[in-house]
Amino acid sequence: MSLVRALISLLSAAVLIAVPTLTVWLASSLIAFHGGPREVALAGGLLLFPILPVLWEWRASRAWKRKQARRKQFVGAPKRALRLFPRLVLRTLLLCLAFSGAMVAKFPRVTFSALATRGDWFLEPGERGQPWRDGVFAMASALEGLHRLANPNPYVTKADGDLLAKIDVTPTGETPVVPSGASARWRKLTDEERAAIEGVRPTSLDAGSEPVVAWKDDDDKEVEHQGQTPPPPPAEEPVVVETGGTHWPWTDEVSATVRGMNPQDETSIAAVAQYIRAREPEPFKRVKALHDWVVTRLEYDLDSLKPRQRKPQDANSVFLGRVAVCEGYARLLVELGRLTGDQIVYIGGDVREENGAAAPVGHAWNGVKVNGLWYLMDATWDDPVGPDGKSRSYRTDYLFIPPDVAIFSHFPDDARWQLLPAKLSRGDFLRQPFARPGIAKEQLTLERPERASVDVTDSVAFEVDNPLRRYLLVEYRTPGGSVECGVSNDAHVSLRCPVSASGHAVLFSNGERSGTFGQVVSIAVTRR
Repeated sequence: MSLVRALISLLSAAVLIAVPTLTVWLASSLIAFHGGPREVALAGGLLLFPILPVLWEWRASRAWKRKQARRKQFVGAPKRALRLFPRLVLRTLLLCLAFSGAMVAKFPRVTFSALATRGDWFLEPGERGQPWRDGVFAMASALEGLHRLANPNPYVTKADGDLLAKIDVTPTGETPVVPSGASARWRKLTDEERAAIEGVRPTSLDAGSEPVVAWKDDDDKEVEHQGQTPPPPPAEEPVVVETGGTHWPWTDEVSATVRGMNPQDETSIAAVAQYIRAREPEPFKRVKALHDWVVTRLEYDLDSLKPRQRKPQDANSVFLGRVAVCEGYARLLVELGRLTGDQIVYIGGDVREENGAAAPVGHAWNGVKVNGLWYLMDATWDDPVGPDGKSRSYRTDYLFIPPDVAIFSHFPDDARWQLLPAKLSRGDFLRQPFARPGIAKEQLTLERPERASVDVTDSVAFEVDNPLRRYLLVEYRTPGGSVECGVSNDAHVSLRCPVSASGHAVLFSNGERSGTFGQVVSIAVTRR
């Protein structure tokens, strides 16, 4: 019996220590995840233990004394069932379990994202704290199963998963290159290869003659930088990265086959498939034509994102209505591929927001098998008008995108469809910097920051290896405004932005000192 009592006592002590500790960790990580500095994160954690339990006990004791004074006049002074310490323990456990249970049950996606990305907020960067950091993220990973269970992808059915599970997938990608880049894989196109992918990637705009750098961000906001105009950089040579049996990126030009179609060629899904198959015998060009038809003919349906307003997303309904969300884009491509004889599959998973968190809802894209190898494509994210409702030019960023570039933003529910030899965990996926395909297309190697979210005291620094001598600049955004931090086309760029409040640091790139700069990396910044 003594052994049993000892074990019970040991278990009770472990629970009494573990529950408040984990709750403080969760609360403080949530505050850090939403941009709160360390002091606020610590205060938020301590609020649950011991501040609130002590306040609860103080208030309850005052009420008990009043009750005791009233009853003493008639039946004598009543006694409390528990002493002070057990009462504090129970109040602490009740508060901690209520808070943790509510967060995990109601907001599992945010809870997991906070622990997976900011759960180490109390550790200093560096190798000395790495073992502790690994342990912290291992505990966060324990919630991944609950995260998936509580957040089913609305665009994926059990039948989709069962079908994917039956397909043999051989990884065709390279080892993940986050955040070190993929420069060694790039090379210039041969004349034959240029013809094979229908041209070359467009060069940048001509440099302006005035000593001004003008650029636009994703909100189409133009910003100017004054300074001396440097000598023009060497002409940009078209370069590509090998991916399986093809190259990436393809030229940002709609397939000539799709441009040549007339309304009578598009009366049905079968008619579209027959037209494209008859004119594109080469499989990569045929798949690109299917991708281009979907991208240029469909419109993203913002109304279907509203509660209880989502239209049917099956291939036939989407074809007739010409509007869809990601599910419709992907399912229509599957059906078109079936009719042209191209094996296109439907993939579900998560994508990321710029703060490093998983998007509020799931996503769907495609895998396609060409000449025995699997590739990835996302027609929704290549659409000239995307889910944000903003117009942009046609692009092929996500057509045959290398797996080690796609993993910056796309995380399939079935890890095999990362198409990588070494799979990333969901936590690894969320912790890496949020990067767009431009970081790979422009051969940029982000050396600092190394995480999607960083803590700083007075400034945030970017260190970027820049072999193509692209012009880089950083904009620091806060709710109160934004500040631009330098322009450089050095082979190794160092840019630093002052940080007066928590916000986001965004890295932009362009081939010329003036013109339209494209966003390539976004980092969430918390000011200590």
